[in-house]
Amino acid sequence: MNIAADIQFEIQKVAKKLWPKIKLPEIVVAEPPSPPSGGTEFGDYSCPVALGIGRLTKSDPLKIAEQIKEKLGKIEQIKEITVTKPGFINFIINYKDLADDLLARPQKISAMRPRNIILEHTAVNPNKAAHIGHLRNACLGDSYAKILKLLGHNVEIQNYIDDLGTQVADSVMAMREFGAPPKNQPADEWYWNIYSKIQKKYKTEPGLLENRDNILQEMEEGKNADAKKIVDEMVAAHLATFKKFNIKYDLLVFEHDIINNHLWDKVFEDLKKRKLIVKPATGEMKGAWIVEFGETERENKILVRANGVPTYTAKDLAYELWKFGLTEPMKGYKNKFKTVDMTITVIDERQSYPRRVIQHILSELGYKREAKNSIHLAYGVVKISKKAAQVLNQDTGQKSTYSMSGRSGIGVMVNALLDTVIAKQICDHKTEANRAKDIAVGSIRYYMLKTRPLREIIFDFDEALKTDGNTGVYLQYAYVRANHILMKVDSKKSAKIPKNLSVHEKQLIKTLAELESHILKAANEYDPSLICDYAHGLASTFARFYETSPVLQSEEPLKSFRLNLVKKYKETLEQVLNLIGIPVLPSI
Repeated sequence: MNIAADIQFEIQKVAKKLWPKIKLPEIVVAEPPSPPSGGTEFGDYSCPVALGIGRLTKSDPLKIAEQIKEKLGKIEQIKEITVTKPGFINFIINYKDLADDLLARPQKISAMRPRNIILEHTAVNPNKAAHIGHLRNACLGDSYAKILKLLGHNVEIQNYIDDLGTQVADSVMAMREFGAPPKNQPADEWYWNIYSKIQKKYKTEPGLLENRDNILQEMEEGKNADAKKIVDEMVAAHLATFKKFNIKYDLLVFEHDIINNHLWDKVFEDLKKRKLIVKPATGEMKGAWIVEFGETERENKILVRANGVPTYTAKDLAYELWKFGLTEPMKGYKNKFKTVDMTITVIDERQSYPRRVIQHILSELGYKREAKNSIHLAYGVVKISKKAAQVLNQDTGQKSTYSMSGRSGIGVMVNALLDTVIAKQICDHKTEANRAKDIAVGSIRYYMLKTRPLREIIFDFDEALKTDGNTGVYLQYAYVRANHILMKVDSKKSAKIPKNLSVHEKQLIKTLAELESHILKAANEYDPSLICDYAHGLASTFARFYETSPVLQSEEPLKSFRLNLVKKYKETLEQVLNLIGIPVLPSI
């Protein structure tokens, strides 16, 4: 159920009929602030649309609100509609009916139309250990995929492996200069350390860069065994790392397959034939093939460098066309969908420009629908606080934050963070090992997801290791508390709704009923952090209910009603925790 959306829909219908000649302002239905009196005259939901219509029509908003109120028909779960100055339309819930519906059956949450969606996330360079910036990407992609699947969409999760990039060649060089991983150290951690060492050595021995270029050429031709071995080891290590967070993939797509199947070559010829790319004879981009984009020359994007090497954007374009089924098939890959309605690429905001270029080219090629439905789920990078940098023995200087850099060896490896959180949980709370791992996974995933995607995360060890407040651990134990209550007694008796519900019972009922609206909003805004907000709000609402409304100590029929309310809360919280990938803890 989605009461706010139902109200919005009914107001929209009425307002269109009453004012057909104006462009209506946005109709926002939200929970109003509590009035100074402490009463409920502002209702459970309120809409200020009359104020906007009043400005457009030069009319009294209060009279407009009254007009809309008079024309509104019956709205499910609403028992009364009021108007307050200066023009708010207020809606009061029929809590008895709402509780009856809520407790009688599971909430059905579904999309208007199921779509076939390819969602790509993670895409870690296969040359060293994954760091927490990669983990933010993976958590966002994994949680958003869960949201889409709950809404009934068909989703294929892909992970793109750039196995022909310079970073892999750097690791080959590092291995040849500093040796292969010792048996007593994880390979991905070893390459993390020597990768930064080879960058420093390039500065003192620039001749090594020529060797790296030779390695890159061998990789393109499929002739470098060392590169293949490192890629295989790193991909296996990355999959094992993300599996610890219950993150999995339906399909791994390797860059060498895009090259070997000549996907880019065919796209390149098509672009030249249609004159959608040009080759400047002068200037900074002389000799390169570029797509003219934006309003200035500096916004033009190189697809093929003057030396004939295609850029990342070129190969990403070929990959995007393949996702939509607009290229020849690739050997060894089977398309899951006959028709792809949407692609979603989770990649940090620094890639917004090349993603827009790809959309532009798709449109110029005539694929207007695909261009519109090629979505970039952007997010801010993860940086390290000054204090965290000091913990990592990095030279802090005057900076307050540090960008993670494999080349400089600055960053927090995912496995190291997980091991630290597990060890701290065991040390501080004497927690059993498996339970400590579930708590650590929940803590870290929530830490990575609770921030709005486009905001940067400034990683701090103290903040990441917190176990109280707005944390994953708080949610896990909120679930345990409810489960503990239900284990003590039979909660299968039908619930008779009391005539006079308390404020905290009403608030819990209302919050539970808002599940669908929060899931739909998170899906529409590409923002799993909204599910974190809902989860924390739900757990906090339950805590207030639990403190003020005795459950096991109540007399029947109030006891059965509250037990059923606790059961519904437990089921809802479990569903929400699953969406953000937080393991549910069994009761002690």
